[in-house]
Amino acid sequence: MLFFVLSWTKNKKAVSTWFIDIIIKVMGILITIVLYSRMISIYLHCAVAPLPMATVTNHHMARS
Repeated sequence: MLFFVLSWTKNKKAVSTWFIDIIIKVMGILITIVLYSRMISIYLHCAVAPLPMATVTNHHMARS
């Protein structure tokens, strides 16, 4: 009986460890995706932000 209880708890720990390992890997992938998407968003904002000012000055200079 004691062997059965020890065997059952060992398998239960193995299943929970496997489950936690999968969760950690999925969370790592999600964190990486969020990080890259935010960096791309910041890059695009910085790259596109000067365009409205550049078009305004060109528009005013074209009228002169």
